[in-house]
Amino acid sequence: MDPQPPLTHHEIVELAAPLVRQGWAVDLAACDRAARRIEFRPRAHAAAEGLPAQRESWTLDVPSAGRQRLTRTLVLEGPEDAAAAQVTPVTPATLWAEGADAAALLARLSAVPPARQFVAAGGTWAALRQRLPAAAHAPPVLLGATAQVAGLTLQLKVSGVQGFPAELELLRPAGDARRLPEDLLAVLGRRWDRLTALSRGWVGQLALRGPEPRRSDEARAGIAMALEHLARTLAEPPARFHERHRGARWRVALRGTGPVLAGVALVALALHLQSLGDAYSSYLGLLANLTPPLLMGLFFLRREMPRIGLPRPPRPLRADAWNAS
Repeated sequence: MDPQPPLTHHEIVELAAPLVRQGWAVDLAACDRAARRIEFRPRAHAAAEGLPAQRESWTLDVPSAGRQRLTRTLVLEGPEDAAAAQVTPVTPATLWAEGADAAALLARLSAVPPARQFVAAGGTWAALRQRLPAAAHAPPVLLGATAQVAGLTLQLKVSGVQGFPAELELLRPAGDARRLPEDLLAVLGRRWDRLTALSRGWVGQLALRGPEPRRSDEARAGIAMALEHLARTLAEPPARFHERHRGARWRVALRGTGPVLAGVALVALALHLQSLGDAYSSYLGLLANLTPPLLMGLFFLRREMPRIGLPRPPRPLRADAWNAS
């Protein structure tokens, strides 16, 4: 595709007209003509609809003639009461839609309540990144979310491919030395994967079922569940995590034993057929020939790499496991 020329002043005035008529002023200093991006001056809003005070701004991208993307950005300014429990997210919440008419895009985006761009849970706010589909009355599609909880940054990235899980990251600040157990979130249910420790924090997965809008609804519910769980768990002594989730921790530990048990069962069946003599040799040969391709097919049908191994008994955590330094 040939590069598009920078926007002229006349084009900016023409393209921005639908928003200007609604009282939004163009911020010429913030506009990027080469990138064909028009910025509008933000507005401050008082606390409403369960949200603290917010700052709202709009961006209109025009990558080519007849194609426009309008984005509404909301940033929470924090609670008026400094002692309030809610915490302002460090990342703005964005909602965007694409089309050929900025006026129609503005009407569709404005119809979405600002509260739909956040998830409140665990004494904090998760700022959502969402896309509004072209279909009329379709709810926003969740692309990702960011929140601060217990000194950690929770990030969720939702794949646009049906059947693929969402990736969840828990990022810690520099110098943070806490040691989180791999089953910290997996105790919430089978849709939650165990955490893998990385240099910057931990990464895991959340399984999402079905097409939209179910995927986005499950992802939003998962964000709320994770925030509530993390805020409560990390505010208590580490020993309480083991006490409260002892049974769930054992279930998580036993998840990876399925393939091992299946292998043991196949070996036992093969030995049993062999012990029955030559009359069952054909069944033994059939088992030997069909088992490898069947297991390989089941392996490649999975969306993610399975964890296979013997269970490790869950143990109580050290008293300093939550210590950041």
